[in-house]
Amino acid sequence: MSIYQAVFKGNTPGPNALRNIHHYEFPGYVPTGEELEEFVQGLADRMEEFLVPLISNAVTLSSIEVRRVDIGDQPGQDIIPDGWPRTGSAVNQLLPPQVAAIVTWKAPTAYPRSTRTYVFPFTATNLSAGGTIVLGARTALDNWALVMEQVEVTGQPDAQKVAVQYGGDPRVVVASNLVFAQPVGSVWATQRSRRFGVGI
Repeated sequence: MSIYQAVFKGNTPGPNALRNIHHYEFPGYVPTGEELEEFVQGLADRMEEFLVPLISNAVTLSSIEVRRVDIGDQPGQDIIPDGWPRTGSAVNQLLPPQVAAIVTWKAPTAYPRSTRTYVFPFTATNLSAGGTIVLGARTALDNWALVMEQVEVTGQPDAQKVAVQYGGDPRVVVASNLVFAQPVGSVWATQRSRRFGVGI
């Protein structure tokens, strides 16, 4: 078994750095370089199918960095999926970067039991009259959350999304649990660190 951190990297004008962090377990094996590239392409394909139509064209998706985190001091590898860098395809006013849809996955087990991500910025098209997330966007987010639970790797067991706990020195994953998608709420979340000039 091995556990990898996968970081979606992007930016908005400013520049304002964007990061989405996920963790995946590769059950019973350590992926080769080729298998990691296939895994990363699977992550990118999921984002392109469900989220890119909602993400503002002011947002650039640049790469996905993968790094093994169940053993210490491992180097990261930046992988550029096919067709990247690319922008979102929603053409409208960019919502403030700190205003984001939040997606959560939970484990029906003991701690660590949950993980979440603040999705890259959408456009004003996704605002309802009451200021919430429109139903169509929430449906796409729900579908994306489901397909992110596992990622196929040819000839190997699927990579499984996990919640993790870090500890020790060097800092490594010391506990993990498989997680499952939760329904996306209609209320926008606020991520303070995404204010212009701060990043992440």
